[in-house]
Amino acid sequence: AAPVAATDAPAPAASAPAAVVSSGSHAAEGEGSGDPSPPPSPSATVVDLFRAQAARTPAAVALDGPDGPVTYAELDRRSDAVAAGLVRRGAGRGSLVGLVVDRTPDGVCALWGILKAGAAYVPLDPGHPGPRIRDVLEAGGVRLTLTRRHLAADLAAFVPGTLLPVEDVPSADPDRALALPAGPAPGELAYVMHTSGSTGRPKGVLIEHRGLLAFVHWMTAMCRVDAGTRFGFAASYAFDISCFPLFLPLLAGGTAVLAPGAPSPAVLRALVGEHRADTLALTPSHLALLDGDGGGRLRTLLLGGEELTPAAVRSAYAAFGSDCRVINGYGPTEATVACLAHLVDGTETGPSLPLGTAGPGARVDLLDPAGEVIGTGPADTGRVGEIVVRGPQVARGYLEPGTGTGDVGTAADGTTVDGTTVDGTTADGTTADGTARTAGPGAVPSPFSTGPDGMRSYRTGDLGRRLPGGAIAFAGRADGQLKISGYRIEPAEVTAALEAHPSVARAAVTARRRPGARSAVLCAYVVPAPTPDSPAGPADPAGTGAETAAALRAELARTLPRHLVPAHVIAVAALPTTISGKTDFGALPDPFTRDTPADGNTDGADSTDGLRARVAGHWAAILGVDAADLTPDSDFQALGGDSLALVEMLTAVSADLLTPDQARRFTEDLACLVRDLTLGQVCARLTTVREETPA
Repeated sequence: AAPVAATDAPAPAASAPAAVVSSGSHAAEGEGSGDPSPPPSPSATVVDLFRAQAARTPAAVALDGPDGPVTYAELDRRSDAVAAGLVRRGAGRGSLVGLVVDRTPDGVCALWGILKAGAAYVPLDPGHPGPRIRDVLEAGGVRLTLTRRHLAADLAAFVPGTLLPVEDVPSADPDRALALPAGPAPGELAYVMHTSGSTGRPKGVLIEHRGLLAFVHWMTAMCRVDAGTRFGFAASYAFDISCFPLFLPLLAGGTAVLAPGAPSPAVLRALVGEHRADTLALTPSHLALLDGDGGGRLRTLLLGGEELTPAAVRSAYAAFGSDCRVINGYGPTEATVACLAHLVDGTETGPSLPLGTAGPGARVDLLDPAGEVIGTGPADTGRVGEIVVRGPQVARGYLEPGTGTGDVGTAADGTTVDGTTVDGTTADGTTADGTARTAGPGAVPSPFSTGPDGMRSYRTGDLGRRLPGGAIAFAGRADGQLKISGYRIEPAEVTAALEAHPSVARAAVTARRRPGARSAVLCAYVVPAPTPDSPAGPADPAGTGAETAAALRAELARTLPRHLVPAHVIAVAALPTTISGKTDFGALPDPFTRDTPADGNTDGADSTDGLRARVAGHWAAILGVDAADLTPDSDFQALGGDSLALVEMLTAVSADLLTPDQARRFTEDLACLVRDLTLGQVCARLTTVREETPA
């Protein structure tokens, strides 16, 4: 396992129990930014609190779902066995352990076993391409990875070091105590979550136990999580929204309810209806796909990852009941999942909702272009500045790649042994020798800094607008970072992958939204590289674009997660620029300019050709392709369809061609598929459902 410097010096922020209301929040909102329960001990971690909870309520249900209930005693015992197995293999305090698992009791046991061993987990989605998994693990020097037995065969060629199925860890003898190390310290790492990187490589965000526990303590009160809570778990472990169900209920005596499949309307409705989840954390994009039918009522719904609008709140009330508590959560991965939260009252107006208040000991400010804090008075209303987070939830920094050991060499205050931050800058933005650090290849200003009081700060790159009364509303990005379907995307990472291909001279990446579509998609524009036959490049890039696009998308899919593969790759002769020399995205062709009506052939839905035309029309409307170009072998993912687009397509096809009973069967069969799903397969399933379930 990869060693990481163990750091146990107390941080000033960790022991501050008093809530510091964000300067971007209503003082009288009553949103629970302070916690009425006593703060945890400054020396405590989530491992300590979970062990205490398991001792208090051993027979209570910790995990529930399709695989049946798991008690606290069983989860405690099974995760102890995993921890002991890791320690025997050399993992422990200061180690990084890979985690590539699914939403099952074994997967949750693996995560808690890593934490109990004193190590930090590095979560990766089983659906990520093998080379991406390999690159992330190698960058952190990870030499031991936990997985599930049914996933091991596909991962074996890409995982460095030891790949250990959690099912192969010997079970613990209930009558014999295991020899386990002391638990982790607050200043040690809990997990390393990877986000899209502006340098062309994913960034590993180093989250410490003190920050994780500060988040859990605050949000447990904010979401009113208690022993009766059944918190639905539908996210990937590699998406930090998973921290809500993995930690909040299990430290409060509640239950984490595991979803019976990937997020889709059918799965989410089953999670709430059949499996009785009463609390969820979702993105607004997932909420929109429910079309007002959530399968039951919720106590609390936390929405985050994307801008929240009043229309989305109305959809939440329609889906889960008007008495559902809706919370707008905001925070980058670098601020431990969420750093602001706003309790919605249903009367808000305007384009988006306030971001809310900060957690205990934290502060959120807006900085103007001169770096001065924007005030909260009436004269400051409407002013826009960069959102800066300060407090115990701010990450240690980024994992330093390329060392081969994963040793980031940081102290508890987020600095290295020579006083610099993990990426080489001091609190005042200079390098160790006192010179200013300038942006350039391999050298970018650090968004992290540490103040004289030892408190860390993080410049988010997000812009906020001051609202009347002092609250903050989201106002976009200060740079080119994108947010699509809840995923944070650095265009530079996709651009670098494209320009590494020998057929591409230059590339630019942005987001585009089809008129009327619910979500944007990623679009890439490429300038083909000169060839021996055409030193100046193709005379007609648009004429060869389809072939280029297919090859490039296939190549990117081998190395990048699906959310980083552009839905459209468009060849252009040159990238237009603005007067300041930047790429002029407004002058680039819109992929959604073709007329692709969704109704297709409206007169022949009962014939094979007519049915295919109707379905092709929906594909065209959602994917931005020409319906006339679609064949029975057209692949949904290859055309740019992701999981959210898939659910949108299934919903549209069902509403157009099926009765409610038929639609339920149709979506349950196909909602979890993206790969290798063709137009012909969808049409065949439609025909079968219509024949077997008469209208």
